[in-house]
Amino acid sequence: MATTKTGALIVIERNNNLDFLIAHDHRTSITLSSSIIQSIFFKNSPLHDGAIIIEKNSIKATRIALPVTEQANVPQRFGLRHRAAHWNY
Repeated sequence: MATTKTGALIVIERNNNLDFLIAHDHRTSITLSSSIIQSIFFKNSPLHDGAIIIEKNSIKATRIALPVTEQANVPQRFGLRHRAAHWNY
């Protein structure tokens, strides 16, 4: 994905349950693999917009809208994915 400059927001669920971020129609149960991640974040994929949540070895949800930072040092030209990546969890 680095060679094609494809960005991805990947959230790994560990100790805290993240179900509050997941809309019902965005839940999945997909076995994790690099090819699955590449296909999800391919720019024409219907699932590429937003983040994915991984729990153990499974993709638990796709198309997750993460909170975005309000920090002034993040340029306004950055979109939601970049602004979410700067959020302090």
